[in-house]
Amino acid sequence: MKKHLKICTVIIAALGLLMLLAGCGELAMEVSDDGRGAEIIADSTDDGDLVTAGTLQIGEGDILTVEYAVDEGAVNIKLVPVIEGEEDMDSDELEEAVEGGDPALDETLSGNGTTEYAVAPGEYYVSAVMKGKTSASVALTVKKEDQAKEEPAEKKKSAEENADGQNPVMNFVGPYVCDRAKIMIEARGKNKAKVVVTWGSSASEMTKWTMSGPFDEETRAIEYHNCVRKDLTYNEDGTVKSKEKVYVGGHGFLTFAEDGTLTWQEDQEHAADGMTFEFNADAK
Repeated sequence: MKKHLKICTVIIAALGLLMLLAGCGELAMEVSDDGRGAEIIADSTDDGDLVTAGTLQIGEGDILTVEYAVDEGAVNIKLVPVIEGEEDMDSDELEEAVEGGDPALDETLSGNGTTEYAVAPGEYYVSAVMKGKTSASVALTVKKEDQAKEEPAEKKKSAEENADGQNPVMNFVGPYVCDRAKIMIEARGKNKAKVVVTWGSSASEMTKWTMSGPFDEETRAIEYHNCVRKDLTYNEDGTVKSKEKVYVGGHGFLTFAEDGTLTWQEDQEHAADGMTFEFNADAK
């Protein structure tokens, strides 16, 4: 029996930066303004959730690089050609295109790695289907073949400084605390971080921010563009009573000071202005 995939249909931003979020766990895709890159973040999503956002532009002589860190489950990535005149599809049409179309790329990813693909020039819908309960980050980048082969000077320098190949975020992982707020830092892939901020206003109410982004070794900062804020309330037994999505696509920075403390610049509501977070290995 054919399994029916769930497609989330909430469009969060304008053309060029579209994000669709699934209802189970955290699942989001962010597409760059020029259509030459996309980032998918999944945090404890259930099997079968599908996310699709905007389109990816691939030109003559381009190479598609897929960098992935799948900590749990697996992720199926598909690129399905956009049919001229059908750029704006509703959810049912998108589902039909993804399931019934002839994909230019159809790959199931698990573990960590980076793979390059030669894909025919064109405009493509990008979809990600979770396999099992999944936590993962996947970054798709389109570059000219010569750019893909030529390693930037900054990357060479970083490789020299981290000859063991370790993600530099590993030097900063763990919980950071200030008053009732806690920031949890996790390493993802080669140089990215996953960040979860929890802030309890009472025993039964909590605000949660989830985001991810690359770590800049020179500035010691993580910049993100995909933050999701949710407000949660809990029953007496600790189960979730209600969950409200306040905003998505949030931008900001997290910066590590030389003394080991952490500051958070949250550009939407300036929630952490004036706060300094200190590492606390015992924080729950």
